[in-house]
Amino acid sequence: MVGHVVIHYERTFPHPLAQAYAWLTDYQDDDPARTTHVVKKRPVISRTKDVVVLEGEIEVLGQRAKGRAEVHLFPPDRWEARFQRRDGSPGSLYRYRLEPLGDQACRLVVDYGLAARKPATRLKLRLLKPLARREIHRMWEGFAASMARELAAPEAPAQRTTR
Repeated sequence: MVGHVVIHYERTFPHPLAQAYAWLTDYQDDDPARTTHVVKKRPVISRTKDVVVLEGEIEVLGQRAKGRAEVHLFPPDRWEARFQRRDGSPGSLYRYRLEPLGDQACRLVVDYGLAARKPATRLKLRLLKPLARREIHRMWEGFAASMARELAAPEAPAQRTTR
């Protein structure tokens, strides 16, 4: 039986919701260069208006996972990623949403549903949640700094298509 351990994460971005959503959901092959934690590789395999497929590699708590993620977009403020490991182990589900904080800021709310087949793995994940959350925070610190730099450029479009 597969169970999920949920790691909840929130952070504020000093950008309008529409601008943050466009930046966050415009996945690019060089996204791992925008952060030093968790995301190790994430090339885009395909992209439609509603779905982005990524082949990726992540590292959390010293464990690397390779697999494929299908990101389903629900504009203007939600998206979710279903991550399936290459080894066939249970898939994880990450749910993202942005909440407006006035006209010039928004809050990102994420629930990372990490799949675990064995009860011992679920227990380990529950015990290590604070460490995993710290790694996730460091990842988002990198993305937030990159977003601030890229959106501050006078000619920067809402999406990162010119990188």
